[in-house]
Amino acid sequence: MNKKDLLIMAVVSVLGGSVPIASYHYLVRTDRNIAQIVSQYEQKNEERLREHIKGILENQVRLTTKTSYNFVDSEEEQFNEQEGDGLIVGDYVITVNHIVVMRDIMTTNTPYGPERFPVNKISERTYTGETELERIVADDERDVAVL
Repeated sequence: MNKKDLLIMAVVSVLGGSVPIASYHYLVRTDRNIAQIVSQYEQKNEERLREHIKGILENQVRLTTKTSYNFVDSEEEQFNEQEGDGLIVGDYVITVNHIVVMRDIMTTNTPYGPERFPVNKISERTYTGETELERIVADDERDVAVL
């Protein structure tokens, strides 16, 4: 297992919620050979793996994206706030795109089924604490963002 695999495991753990690295093999349901390799690697290199993961998790940050918008048929300004986690990698923060970008269509569940409403974004800013971050990449297709 190389460093790339370790990084993937850490990102899955951080961005995927509270999935422990030790149970990473439960996430890899389509390829039992990979799960077996990860499990064997964990057993042989548990302390080293813990140090790698600890170093990665120390670079975890909390992100907040604040969006102001209005519905296409309305002038009234609305506000949305989304929160999530990101990882500091060098001078950048890597996170999932749906944390930093609100969709252009809001979906609301009604008794008659989901209703979709187009919106016009007025502003959209992402912060860590009080510091505003510049969005460099926002890839909706891959659900990845770099700030």
